[in-house]
Amino acid sequence: QKEVLDMLLDFLPQRYPSNFSVAGRAADGAFPPDAVVCVRIGDSRMEFRIGDYSDFPLKLASLLVQEDLVIMQNGRLVAGSVLFSFSRFGESRFGQDLKELHAKVAQFQNDLERPVLRIFETLKFENPLWRTNWNISWSDEIMVNPRRYPMKKGQMGADEQDAIMRELRQRIQEVGIANATFMKTEYQTCRRLRRNDDCVLLTIRTLIDPMTMLADLPRAARQLAVNIRILEPVEFCHYIGLSDDYIRHSLLEYADGIAAHAK
Repeated sequence: QKEVLDMLLDFLPQRYPSNFSVAGRAADGAFPPDAVVCVRIGDSRMEFRIGDYSDFPLKLASLLVQEDLVIMQNGRLVAGSVLFSFSRFGESRFGQDLKELHAKVAQFQNDLERPVLRIFETLKFENPLWRTNWNISWSDEIMVNPRRYPMKKGQMGADEQDAIMRELRQRIQEVGIANATFMKTEYQTCRRLRRNDDCVLLTIRTLIDPMTMLADLPRAARQLAVNIRILEPVEFCHYIGLSDDYIRHSLLEYADGIAAHAK
């Protein structure tokens, strides 16, 4: 955790000098407990004494950036500060390996487990990786909450599932798919730590935008339509919130209409 915090304290003042500074950095470049991080955003100013977070350095790191932060050690989750991306993130997650963490991700074991494990095993400090993913959200709230994916509530019977799907379809009929849904995207990075090279840092930046934004992005709409058609026949379609034919076809019709104007 300390290495992750040190990386950020070294990077942020260099990349954003008007927003971040560290007072009391040692001559050898280390960040002692009495060093103070200053954050300036507009008229707001915040200060954090590094020593106050000695028991949980990742907490201070997470207060400085918008990303969720997760540390994997020897393939198992050992530390994390997660607010926006993972659903049901709690103590039960700690100690889980990649297979257990992705237990509810459709087709992970069949299609993704081996390449993902290979990436983690061969990842080099000097070659960090990034990826993106997306799914459909029914809420614009950035914090993880049940309204984001109402059809995925745990311990839900068939009757309740049908009632929720009817409600979602009704919402689309009343206001249109573009006004009823949101596009949730994640920008993720994966980096092996240098000092603790048995650890890998995952960062997840979560963004939620109104689906209406596609109206100004015909090329993105065209790519979305391509992706939906690729995923349509596979189980993963359920994971991204498009298992219902009416919802999927409504979104596809909307994306196709915009994509028709792409150059």
